[in-house]
Amino acid sequence: MTLERDDIFDATIFALEHGDGAEEVIELLTESIQQPQMPVFSKIAHLYLISDILHNSSLPIQNAWKYRSG
Repeated sequence: MTLERDDIFDATIFALEHGDGAEEVIELLTESIQQPQMPVFSKIAHLYLISDILHNSSLPIQNAWKYRSG
């Protein structure tokens, strides 16, 4: 994933539409950010993604709320 707005948008939409797998998405994001070999720009992109997911988790999308508890 890059810092491009479209990449983060697409990943956010994917995550919210697949809220039934929120636990797995949360686990993947937290594990990826903790990897020491991951470039800083990728970590920043993942943090933007996490921020967008949390910001939009109150939308009336099935299971989107699960991201808040995770």
